[in-house]
Amino acid sequence: MGNTIIPLGEGADESASRWMKAAGIAIDSEHNHKVANAKDIDRRTYTSRQHQDYLKPEEVLECEKFRIQDTYGMSVTPELVEQDDGGQLIKKIVALEAILAAPGEMVTDDQGREFIPPPAIVVERDKSERERLAICTDWSNHSTAWLMRHRLGLRAVLMDLIAGVEIKGDEAMIQVLAEFSKQLPR
Repeated sequence: MGNTIIPLGEGADESASRWMKAAGIAIDSEHNHKVANAKDIDRRTYTSRQHQDYLKPEEVLECEKFRIQDTYGMSVTPELVEQDDGGQLIKKIVALEAILAAPGEMVTDDQGREFIPPPAIVVERDKSERERLAICTDWSNHSTAWLMRHRLGLRAVLMDLIAGVEIKGDEAMIQVLAEFSKQLPR
């Protein structure tokens, strides 16, 4: 297949490191172009392929192109494939949308404890995932992720940034957020 084994010892070989980095960039670029130039498929084909154990390399590229096109609603370019980063971009956009959404009204339980429910958009994501994956119990729990971000105070920070407030990192709010985040279990 044309593979070359590069022995690495205790010391760092700068030329090998540069070569490996250049090779990685070339491979990523080639992948992005192949996805962008893959054949278009329809939802039915995509769905049926999701249940197959093995896909040919060109089928994998076609499925990735369909997923990106379906997710962002635009034509797929190598730049969009790179930005998508295997679906990570849309996850970040959805998390940002969730944290920017206004939380629900405070709820008090029978014992007098107060809870802040997540926004409707987060609740709906959890419900739809549970309905879609009814037999599976390993759900994403978007509400839990939202609650942790809310307790950290990320919404307040983001709202300040959107309002044009310049944040340098030495503000009291940021210091409190950093201290609180250190107390959380890892």
